[in-house]
Amino acid sequence: MKKIFTLLLTFIALFALVACKTNNPSGEGGGNGQSQGEGGGQQGGQGEGGGQQGGEGQGGQGGEGEGGEGDTYTPGITAETNSIELKVGDKLNALDGVTAIDENGNDLTSQIVVSHLIPLDDEGCVKQSGNYQIKYVVTINGLKYNLYRSVTVIFELPQTDDLVVNGNFELGATDPFTKSEFENGGATLSIVKNGENNELKVDITAVSSNLASPRVESNEFTLTAGKYYKLTFKARADEARSIQVQVGQLISAAPWFYGLADQSVDLTTTMQEFEVSFLADATVVQDFSKVQVLFGFGTQPEGKVTAQTACYLDDIKVEETKVASLLNAESIDFGEEETAISAPGAAKVWYVKSADWNCGPATEATYSLEDGVIKITGTQPEGTAWFATQLFLYSSELQAGNYTLSFNLKLNKDGNIKYAVNDANKNGLKVVNSGAVVNGDNALSLTFNLLEAGKAGLSIQFGTEAGGNIGAFEAEVSDILLVRNGDPVIVDYADPTCLLGTIKGSKIGEERDATGEPYTFFVWYVQDASWGCGPVCVTNQSYADGALTVTSNLTAEHWWFATQIFYATEAIDASGTHKVSFNLNASAAGTITINGTKVDLVAGDNAIEFDAEVKAGAKFVLSIQLGWEEKVEGANPISHQYLGSNTLVLSEFKMDGVAANVGSGSQDDEGEETGELLSLKSLKPEMGEEGIAVANPGQAVVWYDQGGWLGAASTATFNLTDGVISITATQPAGSCWFATQLFLYSKELQPGSYTLSFNLKLNKAGKVKFAANSGANNPIVAIASQDVVAGDNTLTVTFELTAAGKAGLSLQFGVDGVGNIGDFEAEVSNIAIVANE
Repeated sequence: MKKIFTLLLTFIALFALVACKTNNPSGEGGGNGQSQGEGGGQQGGQGEGGGQQGGEGQGGQGGEGEGGEGDTYTPGITAETNSIELKVGDKLNALDGVTAIDENGNDLTSQIVVSHLIPLDDEGCVKQSGNYQIKYVVTINGLKYNLYRSVTVIFELPQTDDLVVNGNFELGATDPFTKSEFENGGATLSIVKNGENNELKVDITAVSSNLASPRVESNEFTLTAGKYYKLTFKARADEARSIQVQVGQLISAAPWFYGLADQSVDLTTTMQEFEVSFLADATVVQDFSKVQVLFGFGTQPEGKVTAQTACYLDDIKVEETKVASLLNAESIDFGEEETAISAPGAAKVWYVKSADWNCGPATEATYSLEDGVIKITGTQPEGTAWFATQLFLYSSELQAGNYTLSFNLKLNKDGNIKYAVNDANKNGLKVVNSGAVVNGDNALSLTFNLLEAGKAGLSIQFGTEAGGNIGAFEAEVSDILLVRNGDPVIVDYADPTCLLGTIKGSKIGEERDATGEPYTFFVWYVQDASWGCGPVCVTNQSYADGALTVTSNLTAEHWWFATQIFYATEAIDASGTHKVSFNLNASAAGTITINGTKVDLVAGDNAIEFDAEVKAGAKFVLSIQLGWEEKVEGANPISHQYLGSNTLVLSEFKMDGVAANVGSGSQDDEGEETGELLSLKSLKPEMGEEGIAVANPGQAVVWYDQGGWLGAASTATFNLTDGVISITATQPAGSCWFATQLFLYSKELQPGSYTLSFNLKLNKAGKVKFAANSGANNPIVAIASQDVVAGDNTLTVTFELTAAGKAGLSLQFGVDGVGNIGDFEAEVSNIAIVANE
């Protein structure tokens, strides 16, 4: 019996030893396949029954051992790596580094069955970027052994002259086009054949209330500022619907997008070709290397068709284009501006022919016109007037509208010149700029409004009032281009006492939606935590019987602007100060922001009333945020005030149609005229926006990017002493070019020509941007970018007020396209506006 027992123990031990050297296939009751011992590495896995060799789960590489003795092997599949990285166009060799053996060590690699969903071309090369998986299966003694490997495929932009890569989708893949899905929008992208042609199919699975979701985005490409481009594409849909087409720069914070083109197009079931022309406007886009084409498939504006269907895109191109100019030089001779006005297309060169003209010594000039290039050589000896040599060129009759005039000026020296767009009807300066030009080519442009039909013309003086003329010079003026940007909409109101118009209703949307669909309230709120604006808000809105009701539940975790209300009118044909009023009933007390101003609410009715500056042809926008933000005194942190749980009911809306009386100058605190057109009375102690300066004439306001909203966060300290504004700011690498700004506005001014001047003392040299702005929705009246030196700089800009209104200084310590000047210390003083005779 003892011998039998001993033999039994020996048999059990041998059986256990064999079991330790044999991999279990997928099945029930197996081990976890992760041990490591002297007997050799085991093949890892995870199966339905937990067997050592994975069943339908993820196969893994087991532990390593020194290798056991004997003729028994661990059957299964092994791979050198668990993942593969490829580029689009690489050949897929799925079995590279993969082997399979049985328990006797026989190589079964050739028997492995490989399966995957990676799209390949006829040569076995990968066609589409994405994340994929390869499954390997081998059968040993009737049992299946599995291994899974992950595959990452990336797309690298090829070297091509095409701005939009793969716009015809002949690569057979959607790359580099991508999709964005937010606010409950959804779509799938694929390539489909239409005859011999490839098309991008956008199968919309869910339509968002946001017109931009789902969205298809092209690769980023680079445009040249100041040039004109044309987007062309073909599109159709299984069911007729509209889509939004945009060109511009996406950014990671509000306003989320800088748009160069924004247009709705109507698709039918037949493929159509569309065309959108646009200007690469340097005042709009921050980074011209990050421009994209965007197609929005969300809910379209009122009057447009929205459908959950499949849409198809093809032949997407962006190309530089030549736009037909409304201003062309056809001849050239000597003459004054009046002769240019009376002869559209005839360039006139004027210069001081005689000392008897009381413009200093006589000067000489020669000129010619060839192939659209105006060449001028002038002497301008010492003592001649700053305007000793001038060029004038006028258009034919133009319709009222918004226009951009651009031209290239090639000079043989550095200097300062003055150039302007003039209105022939009044022959008064509409938009004027004085600035530095360099030896070589200078691309110059001005945007202006014609408020009534008439001619418009270019005038150039080879000098400035402040600096005199540039002396002897040789110049070439070419590429003169005058184009229409869009007409102002002037609305006649049945009730002249209420400019807010007839309210249509309310929707979910942002400020852009409000300006695009006037007379409708749009309520915006955080609907997705991934937007980076705090947690999702619970917000409801409705409009009925003349009242807008907004219910929102905000907490300390929400951003102060997590819920916002916008309303816009059409353009108003009445310039000046208009009184806006409405009743706001709140279910609880709290603090909100109305058009940039802090408003403390009580529970119950609140009578809201404020003055709004509106220029003729501009829209009025009501902007409300259900919170308030301000800097804590003496510290960098920001104080956020939020409304909490509250129901707001807005009603009894009114906006008068009578402009305020216009005085001849600023007034003191007692309302007496001071004679000064721009008077610096105070400095807002905390950071503020331009709208606060507009609403508070005489109060200077400093803004800086303390929240890092548009780049790296900046800091600034500032004070006002004896009429001198002192600003010390940090503008780290990565901060935006306008990371620090100063604003100061006048009271009402009469229409006319004015000059804004100020002294800027800096601790370093650099480039700054400054402008005279109008208080009506802040359109730029005149703008200049200028190099400044360490020390004192006297800066001036001349502008035209075509209608009564405020005017103000806008100063940025940097320039778009160049960046900011970095950390600085500045003093701004002697700020003045004077009327020109």
